[in-house]
Amino acid sequence: MKNKYLIFSVCLALVSILADTHLLYSMGTEHADKLSELRYKSGHGDAEAQYKLGVLYASGNGIAQNYSEAAKWWRLSAQQGFVAAQYNLGVMYGNGRGVEQNDAEAVKWWRLAADQGHSAAQYNLGLHYASGKGIAQDYSLAVKWWHLAADQGDAEAQYNVGASYIEGRAVEQSDAEAVKWWRLSAQQGYAPAQYYLGTMYASGQGVGRNKTEALKWIRLSAEQGYALAQFTLGIWYDIGDGIEQDFSQAVKWQRLAAEQGFVQAQCSLGSMYSKGWGVEQNFAEAIRLWRLAAAQGSAFAQYNLGVMYNKGRGVEQNFAEAVKWWRLATAQNSKESSHNFFPGQNEQIWRQTELQGVITSQYNLGLMYLSGEGIKQNNAEAVKWWRLAADQGNAEAQYNVGVSYFHGRAVEQSDAESVKWWRLAADQGNAEAQYSLGVMYGTGNGVKQDDSESDKWLQLSAKQGYAPAQKLLNKLKEKP
Repeated sequence: MKNKYLIFSVCLALVSILADTHLLYSMGTEHADKLSELRYKSGHGDAEAQYKLGVLYASGNGIAQNYSEAAKWWRLSAQQGFVAAQYNLGVMYGNGRGVEQNDAEAVKWWRLAADQGHSAAQYNLGLHYASGKGIAQDYSLAVKWWHLAADQGDAEAQYNVGASYIEGRAVEQSDAEAVKWWRLSAQQGYAPAQYYLGTMYASGQGVGRNKTEALKWIRLSAEQGYALAQFTLGIWYDIGDGIEQDFSQAVKWQRLAAEQGFVQAQCSLGSMYSKGWGVEQNFAEAIRLWRLAAAQGSAFAQYNLGVMYNKGRGVEQNFAEAVKWWRLATAQNSKESSHNFFPGQNEQIWRQTELQGVITSQYNLGLMYLSGEGIKQNNAEAVKWWRLAADQGNAEAQYNVGVSYFHGRAVEQSDAESVKWWRLAADQGNAEAQYSLGVMYGTGNGVKQDDSESDKWLQLSAKQGYAPAQKLLNKLKEKP
């Protein structure tokens, strides 16, 4: 099961440096004297002095910065059980600074610090148990260490405890518990927790549905630069969901998310520029945004780039480029995408959008192979791509597969197969398929002749304004 909510960023900051502001001496005789005193105590085994000397070497405050020396002194201090040194030495091993990167060593020193109650070490130890880096993966132990850190007020740990409850990992699933922990984290200003607390209020999961509270928390998260919150806020302004519709605000927030590389925002904002929704229509800007999303593997963006090259919108018309982008889109797998998808209903909407990018590109590739535009004409390839799209429910592709069977184009001629595919397309409201199916029922080709069924499908097609169906129905009425 993929972790949709968890934040796996390890706390690799040497936070203890910031805590020792009393070490930030001014340059001069006083500094030299204190540094000499620190060196003397460190050389004589004073664990606290060794730790502080390591801090100076790591920060480069009044002394040449030297991570190797910092790691050396922290090791000596850590070996005596000085908790801050144990934590910082773990950080050095975690990011390979001053020592060779080694997750197992990082875990070793964080465990020693965690056993002494160091919350950041407990949080990091939990992350490594969750990811299996440097230690055998064990989610129950990950939650144990996060709980210990969360109980001390660590905002990131509180967030991950909440994520564990929402997913039911190593704990009994509980939306209410997730809300509880996310609220504690959100109140400390942790942007991901603010966002997900907002989504819980929006959906009514684990808490009473309250759009005002949802908007409050998501806005707080967005204002801190959390791209997912910015994108969501932009969507809400776009559709007027719990907030007065405001296209300028929609564009503002989606742009902020897009500038951070958030692929969904790049796609959505590109569509707004393409259609002139909330902004002046600008094909060039749409293409720029879709290129950014396409580079991240978005089938939706790749499909749209193909359309722009095919139509010559914002770029010089180029069928070969259209084929190139559509082929790239067909290579995407929306079910295994590496995009930063966001959980819940919105994730399903996004996945469906990506899937449609794949399917429609398959259909369009079939058209290009049929016409020979941008690629060598090949009926068999055309049918192959239509079949792929048709198998995934694309009505136009289903209709074209039926046409291929009817004419025996790159497949063995079969009226029955034509009827099968046209029925699938007709059931989805495809007027051409409805007309063709009506004709087959009228003639009895590929299906038992049935005037009633024939009339039914012809009427459905005619109601959509399909001229051949209307013409045939009028002709049938004229018969005595």
